Amino acid sequence: MGPSQSLLAMPQEIRLRCHSSYTNLAVDKLGPRAKPVCDFLLFAYSWGGAVAFMIILKAELGYLLLRASGKAPGDHALLPDSVLLAIVSVAVVLPLSSMRNPAALKRCSPLGCVAALFITAVVLASAHWEVDSSSFAGILAVCNALPFADGTQYRRYPHSFFSAMAALPLLSFALNSSWAFVPILAGLRQKTPRRVTCLIWSSSVAIAVDYAFLALVGSATFCSAVDPNILTSLGQTCSGGWHCGIVLVAKVALAVVLTMSLPMRFFVARSVFSASCSETLKMRWLASALLVLSAAALASSPVQLSVAIGVTSSICASGIIYILPALIDLSVDKESIATNVLRSACSILSLVLGFTLLLAGTVTNLMGAGVGG
Repeated sequence: MGPSQSLLAMPQEIRLRCHSSYTNLAVDKLGPRAKPVCDFLLFAYSWGGAVAFMIILKAELGYLLLRASGKAPGDHALLPDSVLLAIVSVAVVLPLSSMRNPAALKRCSPLGCVAALFITAVVLASAHWEVDSSSFAGILAVCNALPFADGTQYRRYPHSFFSAMAALPLLSFALNSSWAFVPILAGLRQKTPRRVTCLIWSSSVAIAVDYAFLALVGSATFCSAVDPNILTSLGQTCSGGWHCGIVLVAKVALAVVLTMSLPMRFFVARSVFSASCSETLKMRWLASALLVLSAAALASSPVQLSVAIGVTSSICASGIIYILPALIDLSVDKESIATNVLRSACSILSLVLGFTLLLAGTVTNLMGAGVGG
C-alpha cells in the first residue's frame, strides 16, 4: 500500500492537509523520530540509484563511442568507459546537479516516458517470433537461435530461494513511483478521490505492464544469458540493418535520459543536507561535487549492476515503499483500522514483506557480490 493510498483512506478534514514531501507525511504521522530514518532512506535511495544509473550510462557511452568510431562491440575502445563517465559527470551532471532549483529539468520527464516505451517497443520488435504452442514462451522463439547463448536455458522459476530473495527487491526499485505520489498529490488542483485514484492506478498499471513485457520477452529471447540492461543483450546480437538502427537509437535515448535524470537524484540527496543548514553557492557546489564524484567513482569500479540495484532496493526501496507506508497507514486512525480487517491485513502484509525484503535481499545481494554474482 503506497502513501497516497493512505491519504485517500483519511477522513476528509485530515485529507485536506496535503503534505508536500514524503518526509513531512512520515513525521506528521509517526513523530519526529521518523525524520532521520526518512532522510537516510531517501538519501541512500537517491544516491544508490544514481550509482546504478551511472553503471548503465558508463556501458552505453562506451558502446556509442565504438559505433561512432566505426568499430564493432568488443573492439578496443578509444577511451575507457570510466573516463567517458568521468567526462560526462564533470561536464554535464555536476553543473546541472549544482543548480539551486532543478525544476527546469522536469521538462525532460516526458522524454523519459517516451524513451521507456520506445525501448519496450524495440525489445518486442527484436524478438524472434514464431507460433509454437508447445513451448512455455508461447509464440516466442526461445534463445537457442542466438550464437552466444549456448548452454543457456529458459527458467520458469528461480533456481533457488536465495536467487529469488536477491531478485525480489528489484521489484521495489522498478515500482518506485509511490514515494512520488505525495508531492504530486500536493500539486493537484482538484484533489477528488476519483481523480487521485485514477492517477495512482493508471500510472502503476502502465509501469507494471511495461516491465512485464520487458521481463517476459527479454527473458524468452535471451534466457539465462540476458543482461540486467536488456539493451546490452540487444547490442551483442546486432548484426546490421534496421535492427541495429533501432537498437542504436534506443541506446542514445537511454544515455540522454540517464544523463538528465541523474541531477534530480543528486538534488534529492543534497536536499537532505540543505534542510538542516543554510545552503550557500560554495556549499551547494561542494556537496554536489562530493555526491557526483563519489557515485562516479563507485560506478567505475567492478561493482555489478544487479548488486548495486539489489542492495539499494533491499535497504531503501523496501523501507520507502513497503515499511513506512504500512506504519503510516496503521497510525492514521487506529480505531477505524481495527474495524477494517482487510485494510489492516494489507498494511501488516506490506510490513512483513518489507522487512523480509530488507533482511533477505540485503544478505543475498551482498553474498552475490562476494562470490561474483
